[in-house]
Amino acid sequence: MSADDAMPPSVPIRVDPWFSSRAGRIESRAERLSDPTHRPGTAMRYLRTRSETPLWAWTALLFVLTSCLVAAEPDDSEDSRPSRRHFRFIYAGTIESVPPGATARVWLPVATDRFGQKIHEVKISVPGEFRRTRELRFGNPLLYFEAEPDAAGRIAFRVEYIVDRMERTSNDAEAVTTHDRQLFLSESRLVPHDPKLLAQLLPRHENTRPHRELARSLYDAVEQRMRYEKPLGGAWGRGDAVWACSSGYGNCTDYHSLFLAAGYAAGMPGRFEIGFLLPADKSSGTIDGYHCWAFFADDDHWIPVDISEADKRPEQKEYYFGNLTPDRITFSVGRDLQLDPPPTDAEPVNFLVYPHVEVDGQQHSAFTPQFRFADVDANDAPGAETR
Repeated sequence: MSADDAMPPSVPIRVDPWFSSRAGRIESRAERLSDPTHRPGTAMRYLRTRSETPLWAWTALLFVLTSCLVAAEPDDSEDSRPSRRHFRFIYAGTIESVPPGATARVWLPVATDRFGQKIHEVKISVPGEFRRTRELRFGNPLLYFEAEPDAAGRIAFRVEYIVDRMERTSNDAEAVTTHDRQLFLSESRLVPHDPKLLAQLLPRHENTRPHRELARSLYDAVEQRMRYEKPLGGAWGRGDAVWACSSGYGNCTDYHSLFLAAGYAAGMPGRFEIGFLLPADKSSGTIDGYHCWAFFADDDHWIPVDISEADKRPEQKEYYFGNLTPDRITFSVGRDLQLDPPPTDAEPVNFLVYPHVEVDGQQHSAFTPQFRFADVDANDAPGAETR
């Protein structure tokens, strides 16, 4: 063995961090193997003085870099896949203050299979007979029944679901159809095509950019303009985009209505989706109220956003542009819904997540919700619809 091929015991292996960063790992195994006294630039000096570098050093360097590149390959482990949640959701409540002898007409939204959501079991308990119908504008499934109150003027109901919900990500996005592009560019009474809204949020030169860039600018602009606030007696919660833009506060419906209206004005299709958000840190409990989010069409795929959650949780702002946690259940999509059978006044319903109730031809709003959830074993055998 020549002197150049012998391994000098006092010469450490030195690898510049530049190589490991190119392999996609800032604190890579290359850096962990390097000498504690390593200084940036050492490996580059090895390259510049190739004739002075022993063969064993080049072999070691090649081994380390190859290991880094292998480590940078896409991770197909369970930790890298979209997360999921398996739970029981109870949609229940009591319609209150119904006059004796009156008949209430009741329309309930129905959670159903959709992209990222699988309903395994449904148990329905309502007074009298019910029938399944479908909302006419967006095709939302409905449950319709008529009932008289008990002696206390109450009508109780309960619908129980077993749900499998997947995390929504930009890498596993739902396809946008030609029908979607037309349907989800159609305005509603409170989410109009109003160029003035767009102008108040973005400079004119930003309005013609690709939809993903436009959506990101609108996402940031709405989050900065709005604050999550629900004062008693306020006009928040109706999803009035013009009102939201001028008031600068509201709840999730106001945030996402403003986002969608501005996107419509720029020709970007958008979809309103509403249901309930489950606490990520609890395995069971009650649900106080609804939650909504939105999607925008980026080329041929629907990309989700949850701007109000991003505003409430700034550390998750980047996540909520393009991703949704699995801690939720969807009940309906769209605005200005057309119920079937039609209500007496035949007016569109702004959005549907709580029961729509009519008594004596008038909308009836006295309702006490009893929404609950509990995580269940994902291996539970799915069942069929029962009563």
